[in-house]
Amino acid sequence: PCADHCINFHLKAYPINRDENGNPLYVTDASGYKHQVYDDEALFNQDQIKAKQVQREGTTILWNNKNAFPLSESQKLSLFSQSSCNMVLSGSGSGWAMNKYTDSQPINDFKQALEQVGYSVNSTLWNFYKSGDGKSYRRSDTFKINEVPWNKYTSEVKNSFSEYGDAAIIVLSRRAGEWYPSNTTPDATNNTGDSKLVGADTVNGDYFDLSQEEIEMIDNVIDAKKNGTFKKVVVLINTANSINYRYLNTKKNDIDSCIWIGQPGTEGINEIANIIKGTSIPSGHLSDTFLMDCQSAPAAQNAIYQKYNNVSGQPWKSDTRNTELFQS
Repeated sequence: PCADHCINFHLKAYPINRDENGNPLYVTDASGYKHQVYDDEALFNQDQIKAKQVQREGTTILWNNKNAFPLSESQKLSLFSQSSCNMVLSGSGSGWAMNKYTDSQPINDFKQALEQVGYSVNSTLWNFYKSGDGKSYRRSDTFKINEVPWNKYTSEVKNSFSEYGDAAIIVLSRRAGEWYPSNTTPDATNNTGDSKLVGADTVNGDYFDLSQEEIEMIDNVIDAKKNGTFKKVVVLINTANSINYRYLNTKKNDIDSCIWIGQPGTEGINEIANIIKGTSIPSGHLSDTFLMDCQSAPAAQNAIYQKYNNVSGQPWKSDTRNTELFQS
C-alpha cells in the first residue's frame, strides 16, 4: 500500500500537461518518438522546492553559543569577505550551476536573499566588496583566496559597522569539484605536503587553511564585537570540502555560531536566508569528521597530481589541463 501510494503521489505530482479529464497529453516529435508534454513551470517550481529542502536538510550547525542563532527578524547585518557577494554556488565541471535562471532573470545574491526575508544589509560594506576598493579581490583558478586586506577598508566602510551591528556574518568559501583541488605537489622532505596546492595564498600553502587576510578580517570583526560594535559574530562555511578548523576552533568563544552551508546552488541561497531567520530549521549532520588539519588525514598524503611516466599513448592528450598528467 505504501508503494502504491507513493507511486500515485509521484504520478499526480509529475509536471506534465493533462487534458480536461486528467489524461496526459502526448506529442510526436520529428523522429516519430511519442512523449508526454511537460509543464516547464511546474517542473521549475518543484525543482525550487526540492533545492530548498536539500539546503535545509544539509545545512549543519557546527556550534551555536548561547543559542545566538537564528537571528531575530528585522535586524541590521554586516556581511564580511569578498565571498559574501561572490559565494561558491556549485562544484566545477559537470557539477557546475549557473548564476541565473534565464538570461533576463539572475538569481538572488546573498544580500537580496536576506533583504527578501526582512533584514537590512550594510550597503556601504557590500558596495565596498562589489564595486569599491574590494572589487579587485576575488578567488582565482590558481587557488588564491585573494581576501581583501584589512588595511583596504576605508574609514567610511568601518564607520558603517555600528549602524548595522546586530550581527556580523563572515563567509569563508573554497571551490571544489572536478579538478578542484588538483594542482598538488609532493613534499619529499617531510611527507606532509602532498595535498598542498600550488599557488594557494594561505598561511601554510594548504588551500583548506585560512589565509592571513582571512585571519586578520576575523580578528578585527571579533575585536569590533568586544568593543560593542557588533552584538554577534556568525561564520558561514561555504565549501563542499572540509577546511582546516584549527584556527576557527581557537575562536570558538568569540564566534557565536559557525554553520556549514555547503554549496547552495541557484536556489539554496534563499533558503540560507530563511535558516538565518529561523523560519526554516537546518537538520544536517556531518557524515565525516571535520579536521583541525586536513594534512593529518592519511589519505591526504597521496592526494597529489601524479605523473605516470610509463603510460604510452597519452590518452587524455586532447585535454589541455592534462598535458603533464600522462607522459609517454
